[in-house]
Amino acid sequence: MSNRFAVSVELLADHPHLIPAVGQIRWREWGHAPEPESLDWWVDVTGREAGHVGLPVTWVAMDESGKAVGAVGLGEYDIEERRDRSPWKLSKRATCPRPWASA
Repeated sequence: MSNRFAVSVELLADHPHLIPAVGQIRWREWGHAPEPESLDWWVDVTGREAGHVGLPVTWVAMDESGKAVGAVGLGEYDIEERRDRSPWKLSKRATCPRPWASA
């Protein structure tokens, strides 16, 4: 039995139907104080950061069925004090199953 897990990584802007799912992935990771706690806020920001030309941009990892299983975003900078470091990884999160985990 194979433990392979095939994913494809593409621009989120090319898959706008996945914006709510990626927003929820981000909310699960960061949606607690001191960050905004509203799921709607995270979905809205994810849509604005989906990107197609320039920064910010988000790539989405999709499983074989097309379900969002992870995402990574890049922006110009994270906070004002880091403005000199660009581009900046804004977020990274995966929900992929771990093939080494026991069932």
